[in-house]
Amino acid sequence: MKDYPFIKFTIAFIVGILSAGLFQFDLHFYQISVFIFFLILLSLAKYFRFNNIISSVLFFILIFIFGIYISKVNEIRIVSPISNYQKEKNVKLYAEVTSVELERSFEIVFTVLTDSLIIDSNNIVTKDYIICKFRGDSLQRKNIYTQLNTGNKIYLTGTYQKGRERRNPGEFDYDKYLKSKSITGLFISYNTDSINILSNQKDYFKSSLHSVRKLIDETIHKLHNPQTAGLLRGLLLADRSEIDYETKNEFINSGVVHILAVSGLHVGYVLVIIIFIFGRFGIYLRSILTIIGLAAFMFLTGVPPSVFRATLMSVVIIIAFLSNRSTNIINSISIAAFIILLLNPNEIYNPGFQLSFSAVLAIGILYPYIQKIIFKLNLKHKWLEYILLFFGVSLSAQIGTLPFTLAYFSKLSVVALFANLIVIPAVGVIIGIAFITVFIGVISNSIAIYFAAANDLLSGWMIDFIKYTGRLDFSFLWIRNYSLYDSIIFYFGLALVLLVIRKISKVYIKIILVMILSATIIIYSQFDNKELLDKNVLSVFMIDVGQGDSFLIKFPNGKTALIDA
Repeated sequence: MKDYPFIKFTIAFIVGILSAGLFQFDLHFYQISVFIFFLILLSLAKYFRFNNIISSVLFFILIFIFGIYISKVNEIRIVSPISNYQKEKNVKLYAEVTSVELERSFEIVFTVLTDSLIIDSNNIVTKDYIICKFRGDSLQRKNIYTQLNTGNKIYLTGTYQKGRERRNPGEFDYDKYLKSKSITGLFISYNTDSINILSNQKDYFKSSLHSVRKLIDETIHKLHNPQTAGLLRGLLLADRSEIDYETKNEFINSGVVHILAVSGLHVGYVLVIIIFIFGRFGIYLRSILTIIGLAAFMFLTGVPPSVFRATLMSVVIIIAFLSNRSTNIINSISIAAFIILLLNPNEIYNPGFQLSFSAVLAIGILYPYIQKIIFKLNLKHKWLEYILLFFGVSLSAQIGTLPFTLAYFSKLSVVALFANLIVIPAVGVIIGIAFITVFIGVISNSIAIYFAAANDLLSGWMIDFIKYTGRLDFSFLWIRNYSLYDSIIFYFGLALVLLVIRKISKVYIKIILVMILSATIIIYSQFDNKELLDKNVLSVFMIDVGQGDSFLIKFPNGKTALIDA
């Protein structure tokens, strides 16, 4: 902990955010508590060093309470007069456009902040965020997509509905997800008569940003085949809407789905490209241009937590380098996490945040151990050493994200290490060629088309490779019902394994203890397992399928039958 001072702040802050639901005091109570503990710390600073146990405990409590306070301030409680409506047709909506997504194959999606709605002749004045979907024909969609800008005042008629709630075990609760994003519901319109732009006023920053995104997207689609265009839209603009479910599933099976979520990997490639372009500039000018380039990429992707984290870490490292100060990955990621959660503590529940930070944290903690083992081998061939080091980075990230991967995807990829060895370098080349193609494509299509053809070929090979590895009979294992309890057991066991490796010198004792700890983790993880349908008895389970009901019957002999009613 002495080498990573900022992680103390972040751990205490995160614990406070996660514990906020256990405390139901007024906000003034937390404000006064933070102030009192701060005064106590200032008083003790005269008598104790900062690393004294008493000061450390008080400081942890101070940041812990501050985490609770920030969580309470940002707590999302949607109390709206329209939240009780399930589905209503012929609704009239007056609103302001707050964001517009990239064009999709069958709909235009944008978010609005409502002024009022008319439902069943009732005029409801309310301020709610609603996701609107326009599903007219192709010409109507193109016309609306061209005209619509952030900041426009609009009038809509169509169908209002809530997000689908969880109705069956294991089902995704879309309504809860929307509310976590401060979204009250959905609004769907089907023709141009149902949408009218009342005012052309716009948010110039957001509109300009969207125009640049549109230009890049149009250039990509003009020069590439649909498969590559969909992939590049995901890699460069963080929009995966054109990648079909089957392809995403094969990415999951192969253990390479992380490349579809714009993250530190992509920021790293962008950083290399920017440094290459500005390499001949002076160090200060190059650093400033690099920070500007990273910020531009961050805004182009919509500022997801993973990109913000990677950009912030890069900026911290650049500033530390310019000021001749040392930094390390643990402190950098702690600073990034603290700032992100300070701005929006609800990001702690975002899968992108969890996967991104657990991966980088694991690389920072586990990789040095793996690197040390590889260096001890004294390999004669450097290329083999580089491959093993790459395996080490990939293995570290996968160990760190394993609980989240199993919780969200219920799959453990067996071929992930091998697949990442091929896919990650390929993605770097694809991103590099894509930047060149887009830049030249804005000036001259006749030249850019050659680069696009090369990327079509490389992307096709990569996707075919992913599909092949994802469809192998042994590509993944199903790990169902992975719980919070299992995750705690896993990380606690991992911490003990690292402690054993660090404190014990004899190799054979390390191996024995690691095997015992691994077996213990597996055994204790079984304690909360439960069957949805009991064994050796007749079980009947009713499934809500939307338009009716379905019945799953499990017989005492283990056979099952499905009845669609």
